[in-house]
This record gives sequence, structure tokens and C-alpha cells, in this order.
Amino acid sequence: MSSLPPTLNETYSRILTGLPKSNLRGAKRLLQFLTYSERPLWINEAVDVLAVDSSQTPKFDVRNRMPNPVEITKLCGNLVVAVEGEKHRDCEECTTVLQLAHFSVKEYLLSNEAWSQLEGELQEPIARATIAETCLAYLLALDTKYSLADLCSLYPLADFAARSWTGHAARHGKRLQNVHKLAMELFANRHLYRICWLLDMPDQPRRRRNEIYREPSTLYYASFTGLESCVEELAREDSMIDAQTGLHSTALQAASAEGHLEIVQLLLHHEADVNIQSEYYGTALQAASAGGHLEIVQLLLNHKADVDIQSGRYGTALQAASAEGHLETVQLLLNHGADVDIQSGYYGTALCAASAEGHLEIVQLLLNHKADVNIQSEYYGTALQAASAKGHLEIVQLLLNHRADVDIRSGVYGTALLAASAGGHLEIVQLLLNHGADVNIQSEYHGTALQAASARGHLEIVRLLQRVNGEEEEEEEDDHGRGESLARGNKLIAMLIDQLY
Repeated sequence: MSSLPPTLNETYSRILTGLPKSNLRGAKRLLQFLTYSERPLWINEAVDVLAVDSSQTPKFDVRNRMPNPVEITKLCGNLVVAVEGEKHRDCEECTTVLQLAHFSVKEYLLSNEAWSQLEGELQEPIARATIAETCLAYLLALDTKYSLADLCSLYPLADFAARSWTGHAARHGKRLQNVHKLAMELFANRHLYRICWLLDMPDQPRRRRNEIYREPSTLYYASFTGLESCVEELAREDSMIDAQTGLHSTALQAASAEGHLEIVQLLLHHEADVNIQSEYYGTALQAASAGGHLEIVQLLLNHKADVDIQSGRYGTALQAASAEGHLETVQLLLNHGADVDIQSGYYGTALCAASAEGHLEIVQLLLNHKADVNIQSEYYGTALQAASAKGHLEIVQLLLNHRADVDIRSGVYGTALLAASAGGHLEIVQLLLNHGADVNIQSEYHGTALQAASARGHLEIVRLLQRVNGEEEEEEEDDHGRGESLARGNKLIAMLIDQLY
């Protein structure tokens, strides 16, 4: 016991010191991947990581694979462990995952102490450069004669490499000359680039790999993934800078959506059209506004982006920023004359978007800019209905304070009371009733508020609405009784007059 190091860091340091020199290269590579990658490595992926040598031709050779993959854990001593996991989706036989032995191992590997011991190769810029270079070298070695499914079976690291290299390269792109060279080599090979895109499809995460789509241009891909040096070179060569290819349509929209300011500047310098419209985001300005990328929004406006173009999912840039809760962006767009009451897109208006998504400060800001509180849209109806449906009590109160009409009939819910009743928002139902909401209004889909609450099982709201209905019926009966008494009195007076005369 007396020979044990007093701290974990000293323990880990002793492990590294005790590694055989013949293991150092492989150990450093594995530790780089396991420290900075978003997920652990399957053992067959780790084997191929070590088989890559970007200084050789070919850069990857299956003959360099370790003959016994299980031996890979011995390279790093006790810093790395192999654990059993679920079956790898691309390898029915592979169930072993490599990972760091403990979270404290990662803390140590990120410290200056480990960096000095490993000659700086665990420092983030160097490690990420190595990961990107390794992944690219591996992708460039893929045999394009195989189908995508066969490639994933024959090259276990392919999926990881395609999904990972851009993220590591983009973080330190200005420093990674060799990575840039390999990336441009990949972009120049149409077949390899297509395979890489099909494995990754970064702008279409919900798409399935076995479905075929037209791959975007290399300029679009580099712009979306933040590869500034590649964009700079591709933009000089690409005569179709405004080609509409990927989900975000153009390279400018892709870079704007992802918040890559320097790339947006590069594309604008190469005269990218700032007002091209697409189905998803509409324009680059809408894409940047939805992401809350304030500097990019300002830059696009400086390049004469039309602040009120109507297209895409959000309708306008103001609606995009309002829906996503970006207060400063909303203010900037309003300062540039954005029309607060334009009706278009999914939400209908900016006020309706902010109300639906619960952004109280933006609702207040839009109202301060004279937003019409009672404008009706196709889906939500009014801002009051949107806030009521989503349960945003403070926004409902604010809209009512600004004279929102509580009984406007429109949208899928019909009225605000119906929306709140269907959503189970008791406090909002009470607040609307306090402001005179008509409990008996009917809508096509929900019937009355009582029926909507009953169908959804909101018992407390059902009881509240029943009480209100009961009180109204009693008042009607009282009114009817008073009317009959008055009629009898009038008849008696008439009879007396007849007797007198």
C-alpha cells in the first residue's frame, strides 16, 4: 500500500510512464479518439483507427489490422476498458465497446500534466487534427465498387469517420493544413464524396441512409459543416455559388442556419444572392434569425437582405426569431423596419409565434410595436388562442390586457376557451371566463369547451364549466320567472282599468 501513488493523477501518470515504447503510437491515437470523440469506439472501429497511416500509400491497409482485436486494450494499460454493449448496427458479431476507464481519466488527459507527458498530443488542436486526418485518410481508402451496406461491413470505421471528421476539422480549420488537403482530395472525388455524404447527411438527420437523395454540392456541404478554408477554395472555383441543393437550399442559407459567420462573409464576398428563397427556411435571413445568429442577421441586412420576404416554414425573418425566442434578433429586425403584422408561414404572425412558444418578452416587444392582437391565422387562430392552447398564463393575461377579443372564432381550436379547455389549462380557463368568454360557443372539431375538456379527461375544467353552465341556466330561469310575473301584473292592471271605466 505504501508504494501506491497518493493521487489519481499520479496513478494515471505512472500508468503512462510504464507503457512500452512500442505501444506509444497506438496508445496516443486511441486516447486522442476516446478523449475528444462524442462517443466511445466499437472495438472493430478502434482496430481500424490504429491501422491508418496518412503518411503512407495506401493510407489504410487491412493488413495493418491487429490480428487479435482483444489485445487493443493492453495498449493503454488500465486507462481504457472494453465493455459489452448492444450489437453494432453494421456488424452483427461486434458487441464490444472501448471507452475510458473512468471520468477522472478524461479529466487527467485534459490536464497540462498529461499533455507534457504525451508530448502535447492530447492538446485539443493537435488531437482534433489527428482525428480529422485519420478519418479523412480512412474515407479516401474506401473501395467505391462496393455498395454502401457492404462498405460499412468491410470498413467498420466508415460511418464514424464520415460523421466525425468535419466537426473536428471545423474547430481548428485555420491550423489544419494537412486536413484541408485531404478534405479537398475527398471533395474532388465524386464517388467518395457521395459515399461520405450518404453516410452522414448532416443537414437531414431524420432521413434514412438506405433512401437515395441527390447529394448537395461540395460548397454547400463545406458551408454547412463550417469548413472555412475549404469554402474559401471551393467558392473561387464554383461558378454556381447559388445552386440550390441541400435541405437548406444554398450554401449561404446553410452557413447562416449553422451560425458560421466567417463563411457567410466569404460567400457574400463571392456575390452569393442574399434573397434566394427556399421551401424550408425561406431565405438566409430567416435561417440566421431562427438560429439567433445576431451578427449574421446584421451582416445580411447590411447586404440588402429583404427583411419582409415571405416564404418557408416561418413566413418571415421576424416570425422565425419570434418563434425561436431570440429577443435581440427580433429587436434588430424591428429596427430595420420589419412589418410586425405580416401573415404567412406556420404561425401566421410574429405575435402568434411568440405567444405559441411562450416568449413573454418578445410578445411585449411586439405589442409595444403596435402588433395587432386580434389578427387571425389559419392554424392557431389568434395569439390569444395560441397562448391558451400552450398554457402560457402570463402571455394570456398580457394579451387580454391589450384588449384581445376573447371570443373570436378561428383556427383549429375555434376559440381561446376551447383551446385552453382542450389543453387542460385550468387557470387559463378561469381567467378567460373572468373576462367574459362564452362557454357555449361550438367549434367544428371540438364541439363546446365542456365537450373538449371531457374528451381529454380534464375533470377540474369539466366541473368548472358545468358550474358556469348551471349558473347561466339559473339566471335564464330567473329572467323567465320575472318576465312571467311582469306579464301577470300587466294583465291585472289592464283588468282593473277596464272595471273602472
